[in-house]
Amino acid sequence: MSTVMKMDNLECQDTSNNKDSDLCKQCNGKTQNFDCRKQCLCPLVEGHHMLILHKNSRHYDFLSKLKLRFLCGDDIPCLKELCNEWFPIKYPDSWYNLVVFNEKFYSMAATLDDKIVAVLIAEIKPRHLVPKEDADLLSYCFHKDTKVAYILSLGVHHPHRRHGVASFLLKNFLWYISMCLSKSALVKAVYLHVLTTNLVAIKFYQGHNFKLLHYLPSYYMINGLPNDGYSYVLYINGGKSKTNCMDYFTAVIKFLQWLRFCHVPKKLCGILSYTLQQILPGSSPAPFISKSRQCHNL
Repeated sequence: MSTVMKMDNLECQDTSNNKDSDLCKQCNGKTQNFDCRKQCLCPLVEGHHMLILHKNSRHYDFLSKLKLRFLCGDDIPCLKELCNEWFPIKYPDSWYNLVVFNEKFYSMAATLDDKIVAVLIAEIKPRHLVPKEDADLLSYCFHKDTKVAYILSLGVHHPHRRHGVASFLLKNFLWYISMCLSKSALVKAVYLHVLTTNLVAIKFYQGHNFKLLHYLPSYYMINGLPNDGYSYVLYINGGKSKTNCMDYFTAVIKFLQWLRFCHVPKKLCGILSYTLQQILPGSSPAPFISKSRQCHNL
């Protein structure tokens, strides 16, 4: 019996008992067997979960015709053609091989009649690998190995825009990193970069609750000319911004707790720690809660 969890106009369904899930048994959505991945509805995860449309969705008739699958090697020529059409930045061949074949990338295609009409490419990585311009996207109360997700590219073929395809891809990705990863790989923040002139993409991400993180002057170099950018972030799974004054008091309390092991009088440390926690009840450490320049053309 399948279980369903609503997510706006989408549903998350456990299809582990579905006969179609036999397609996924060979690779279980985790291996480098891209020929097998290409046959399967995605995201492919343990238990064979997939995100399906809610019948009340405004674009149900169109989106119900789409299939989602991971990109594979055979898709690289098509992916190059679409990216050249969508984005002002030209990517080298090595970039396409990296996002298709490297397991750390989530490279999802939406297809209609076996033709790719949209792509979302994202990377899941620990926070300490975030470039310095966005290194402060997470509160310091999170460990340096806490996972974040970076959306490299999201694009939809022009004839199929305004049909909810980008939202469907994005919600699939957010569902995947919220529900399908192990606790050690749980993503706390999703961030991205966008040109300041790309008002359509900015409106799209703001409509999905992304918040402005930084203004990045001369971040992009396009046709030899500098272009400004923004970084946007969405906090999920208990993630939060570092712009919280409680973080500093949390660090003080953690430092006092550490001092206890350095032969500083335990009573003094205990009194200071207790006093801070009483004055600032929100300053206790946050509990663990389960679960390159790029462009976006929607």
